[in-house]
Order: sequence, then structure tokens, then C-alpha cells
Amino acid sequence: MTVISSVIYSAVAQKIILGAKESHIRQCDYLVAEALTHALQRFLTRTTIDFLIPVPSQKSAIRQRGREFLVEISEQVSSSCDIPVVNILSHNRRVKDQSGLDLQERWNNVEGAFVVEREHGIHGNILLIDDLVTTGATLCEAARALRYAGIKVIGAVTAALAQPLR
Repeated sequence: MTVISSVIYSAVAQKIILGAKESHIRQCDYLVAEALTHALQRFLTRTTIDFLIPVPSQKSAIRQRGREFLVEISEQVSSSCDIPVVNILSHNRRVKDQSGLDLQERWNNVEGAFVVEREHGIHGNILLIDDLVTTGATLCEAARALRYAGIKVIGAVTAALAQPLR
């Protein structure tokens, strides 16, 4: 699966992503959407995309934040590129916060954690959207759940790419 990211994760990128995700700062939302749009435009030079599917937050995080941040930002990206967003992935169990986990713990943490929650009728080239890729575990698990539901995922775009975990 091809993943295209706009920037290397840094202290500045971290503040912007957390400002959007946790603090609902509109300017941060705009910057994350711009980074995702830039990555998507690079992807579109290679192939056409029929649908965008955001990687979901856990329901507890959505309740705490008061919104599903990545779905909202994906809608902004969608409107600028005219590619529909379909929000059909969800968690089927709790997962730990990935930030303190090592490489193997991250893969174990998300294994089997996503499901497609409803009938979809989706076909064509599907692209995942996430804010950050660190090990790829979350994106691979999301793609696995979609493939299991008969959906072809050709890649993903993220706003930022973390330095490899050692």
C-alpha cells in the first residue's frame, strides 16, 4: 500500500495536529486539511481516487473531543478535491493510545480493531486518510478491515510522517 505524507512529524507538526485534534483550533484544522490535500494531490498524479475513508477515532475520544476530528477534516479535503468521503470504519474494541508503544506493541494493539459498520456499495479506488503515520500499523489494520468487506484500498494519505521507531 502506498502512503503519501506532506511533512515530517516535528514539534511544530505535533502542535498543529494536537491543536486540531484535542483543542478544536480552526486554524490548525485548516493546516491539517491543507497538508492532507497536498498529499492527496500528489497521489492523484498517479491514479484516480473514487472515495476517501478516514481512519476513525475511538468513540470515547469522539465524546471527549466533541467531534470526530478526522471526519470533519476529511470533508474539507473532499470539498477541495471533489472526492466523496465515506465514513464506514469503526472500532470494534478499545485500543490503547499508540503514542507510548513500541513497534510490536503498536501492531498488537490495533490487530483486528476495525470493522466496516454498514452496507456500503463502495467500489473503485479507495484511499485512507489519517493525520499521522508512525509504523503503519493503524493504516494496515484499517485496510485489512476494508479488504475483508470487499473494498479495494490502494493507499493512504497523511498530514505527517513520524521518524521510524527504533
